[in-house]
Amino acid sequence: MAEESDLEKTESPSPRRLEQAREEGRAPHSRELATFSVLFASVVGLAIVGESLSSALRRDLKAGLTFDHSLVLHPEWMTERLGEVSMSTVSALLPWLGGIFLFGSLIPLTMSGFLFSTKNFMPDFSRLSPARGLGNILSVSGLVELLKAMLKATLIGGLATWFLWSSEGTALGLANLDVGQGIATGMDLLRRCMYVLLAGLAVVVAIDVPFQLWRHNDSLKMTREELKQEAKETDGDPHVKARIRQQQRAASKRRMMSEVPKADFVVTNPTHYAVALKYDPASMRAPRVIAKGGDLIALNIRELAEKHSIPILEQPPLARSLYKHTQLEQEIPPALYSAVAEVLAYIFQLRAFEQGSGAYPNQPRTVDVPAELAVPATPGLMDEDSEPLNTAASSRQQSQASAITAISGIENGGVLSV
Repeated sequence: MAEESDLEKTESPSPRRLEQAREEGRAPHSRELATFSVLFASVVGLAIVGESLSSALRRDLKAGLTFDHSLVLHPEWMTERLGEVSMSTVSALLPWLGGIFLFGSLIPLTMSGFLFSTKNFMPDFSRLSPARGLGNILSVSGLVELLKAMLKATLIGGLATWFLWSSEGTALGLANLDVGQGIATGMDLLRRCMYVLLAGLAVVVAIDVPFQLWRHNDSLKMTREELKQEAKETDGDPHVKARIRQQQRAASKRRMMSEVPKADFVVTNPTHYAVALKYDPASMRAPRVIAKGGDLIALNIRELAEKHSIPILEQPPLARSLYKHTQLEQEIPPALYSAVAEVLAYIFQLRAFEQGSGAYPNQPRTVDVPAELAVPATPGLMDEDSEPLNTAASSRQQSQASAITAISGIENGGVLSV
């Protein structure tokens, strides 16, 4: 059942699928909206230029039906006169026809926007297949289009018939009017007929446009498998991305561990966290965190510190706070200045003692951290780079902690464990 659902097109098309469809020239369009646009532009145009157009047509018709003696004696002038009248009529109709073309083209763009695709110009001989043409006619889409055409013809034809029937007297009476009055009455009759047809087409468009949008969206629906494949093509394989992130974390860890030998001291929990800090009064405003980690990474930091004779101090509250509230290669927050200063004072006194100047410093007590930065002693607080200790490593760290407690305050190879 799961495999069948993955192969069913039940998912909405993705933005990439919609963009590809537009590149192929596939966009929602409604023929009824195009027809409505042309008729609407015609009605609006008549409302704007109807009076001037009626006057121009009346003038041209009167000129075309007027003959004088010179035209009778010179038949060749008839062609020239016909050309003049025709150009005058076209000039009068040109603003109206131009408005119809302009607005009749712009209104359909509100549905799908401007779209130009060269793929539509490529020859597709499969369209010439009689079997495919018959299949389109007998398909559900073809039957829907046939039903829609029949309903539209019935609605528009019925409205047109009703209007002509109700305006029969006016239409037949045009023959009894003079030229000027007949043209004015005919223009008014044409305008009212367009109003009726426009109302009928508005009903058709209100039904067809939502249907065409739904139909286009439905034709582009995707299966779950297609969505997964597209996600792999655009964002990359999740397994590959996870592998890349893992390698990036490993590289970041190696860079961090290479900084541990440069630390001035390491603060530990002692068993769960280790934070290595460095302070150069000439270039730093405050001590900077150069390495930190939990569990197995913390053990590795401790081992490197011991190997390079870097002081290791057990300050559980401070270690937890530094681990939680600091970032690599960033200075410690101002709220921890006082606590870290106590540790730094001990480190500087220890260096002086090792250089033969000064007495052996007293071991610093457990420093206090501000309440807002205090972190409860809850095991298991690890970031994504921390690794849990296995049983052997855990036993090893516990033994090391016991040894540290036993030799508290004793200098051993330049490494002082407190």
